[in-house]
Amino acid sequence: MRSRSADWMPEKGLGNRPPVYPLVLLSILATSMLAARVHVGESTTHVYLAFNLVLAWIPYLLSLAAFTFWSPRRWILESVLGVCWLAFFPNAAYLVTDLVHLAPRGVPLWYDVLLLATFAVSGLFIAMCSLRTMQSIWDAQFGRFGGWLLTLGAIALNAVGIYLGRFERWNSWDLATRPDRVLADAMAAVDAKRFVVFSALYAAFVLVAYVAFLSASPQRTTCQETRTM
Repeated sequence: MRSRSADWMPEKGLGNRPPVYPLVLLSILATSMLAARVHVGESTTHVYLAFNLVLAWIPYLLSLAAFTFWSPRRWILESVLGVCWLAFFPNAAYLVTDLVHLAPRGVPLWYDVLLLATFAVSGLFIAMCSLRTMQSIWDAQFGRFGGWLLTLGAIALNAVGIYLGRFERWNSWDLATRPDRVLADAMAAVDAKRFVVFSALYAAFVLVAYVAFLSASPQRTTCQETRTM
């Protein structure tokens, strides 16, 4: 039987620990394709994708830190990591929106399709793994219901953040350096039809992708402090 103390430990997500190597391989493939494009096409077009991919990794690294150091007694540290994670979380799924840059530019169009799709898939998978890691902590701290409430809230705010990044050109660190301007733009955008439609559709897209991700994942196991037989 499992002891009650085990209920306070976060689930280890996909196969007892958050995955890293598959995401690294995806990122290596994406950056290798980009490097080949720069070399063959003799153009720095789409180099911004490399920077966006680095930003996409930040929330996942923060979620790994929160997962690694999780403890009910470290709620201040977990809260700080959680807020930082939420601020950077939109950078992961943001890579999907870089598909808007698809256009014939010096190399076969099919190559740019694969290039942008690889970065988009990398960002989306990083987002899914990052969110699952955080939800495992929330589940342990607040129960399944509370964990899903926070997950749905994160998905909604993620869509808003992606909108502010894509259309208003704000960055995650602007929340710390110019919070008043970011908030003002966010409040002004609420009345815009584009904001409502984009945020709703993107939140739905990420939610459906996340549910599919969970359904396709191996059965989750729980990290336990103690076991009693």
